[in-house]
Amino acid sequence: MANEKNLKSAAKRSPSEARENGKKGGIASGKARRQKKALRFALKEAVMMTLGDLPPDLRNGIMKAAKVKDRGLLVSDAILGSIVRAACGGNSQMMKLLLDTIGESADVRIKERELKLKEKAVDTLKDQVDKNLFADLTTDELRKLIDGG
Repeated sequence: MANEKNLKSAAKRSPSEARENGKKGGIASGKARRQKKALRFALKEAVMMTLGDLPPDLRNGIMKAAKVKDRGLLVSDAILGSIVRAACGGNSQMMKLLLDTIGESADVRIKERELKLKEKAVDTLKDQVDKNLFADLTTDELRKLIDGG
């Protein structure tokens, strides 16, 4: 942990020092975003390659880890097979990943049920608003209501 004596709260810093730290943070944030974008691009490209197109050491490692033998498979196929195999083997994290990915997780189901209940409540309210509450009253009864009697 940092030495407490070296820490200085943001409120005690001068405006120029705070501005400089903000600038450093913005630069670091931009760099991190660019790195993540480059990694996403590289991963998207990699999963679309066939295992046979990969360098031998990488191919062999993936094929061994994914327990596949067909070099004609895409990397994404090997990954998917590994996820399904692990989920079927009882790995709860892989089960959650698989269900979340296909939109079948408990969270998604709960949200869908809540939405259906809300839609039903709105429809019920609309029906009640559309219904004329005074349709069954006679003219004399309506006059009494208006006059307060």
